[in-house]
Amino acid sequence: MPAIAVADELRAKGAEVSFLGTRERIEAELVPTAGYEIDFLSVRGIDRRNPLRAIGAVAWIRNHQLWVTRLGGAMLVLVGVLLLTGWWTESVQWLQYHLIADYSVAV
Repeated sequence: MPAIAVADELRAKGAEVSFLGTRERIEAELVPTAGYEIDFLSVRGIDRRNPLRAIGAVAWIRNHQLWVTRLGGAMLVLVGVLLLTGWWTESVQWLQYHLIADYSVAV
């Protein structure tokens, strides 16, 4: 698992590493076996045909508030650094060129 190899390198440099995953996928077995902490999320799609079930997304966010906060905070810092250094425009252009330019709809 490439993520574990990256985590090993980060840990060797003194970083604290933990994983985020689901109990139903392979990370539930591999990550603890490799000696890393893992936090689990329960994931499901949103039923757009039933508004009452869509409200369940609010409950999901409340149940996973710690990780939503961590991810949101990390994204805020990342975007802030990119904007302050002037790399935001370059990053967006790189993403557009490498991810969107080659996109084609399968018919």
